[in-house]
Amino acid sequence: MLNIASKKKVYRYLFSSDITQPLTTGNSYKGIISSGTFTHGHVGPNAIDNILKVAVEGAFFAVSVNKKHWIEKGFSEKFDAIKDNIDELTLHDVDIYGKNSKGEHSNDKGIVATFLKI
Repeated sequence: MLNIASKKKVYRYLFSSDITQPLTTGNSYKGIISSGTFTHGHVGPNAIDNILKVAVEGAFFAVSVNKKHWIEKGFSEKFDAIKDNIDELTLHDVDIYGKNSKGEHSNDKGIVATFLKI
């Protein structure tokens, strides 16, 4: 297990950015985790291109997308379009909320796409 407390430079820089626009950080990240960004459909699949650009070759990605938006918003088509830039794509069906959730969205599902940038 990695002891994050022992690492002095876990996060070198913290910045806020609009991922629907090109990012200016260069390609220096070895991993990208996105949870909640593509959940409500307000950020579309084209933003995937922008986060791909900031990652180095071999970077690991885990990107969650609301299952309802996966097809409706074009995420399935986006991942097909970038297939030459990624490897080991695996789609994981997940429950967004816990088993004791109640309410209108309690049974909502998500897809977590894991892949490597090549």
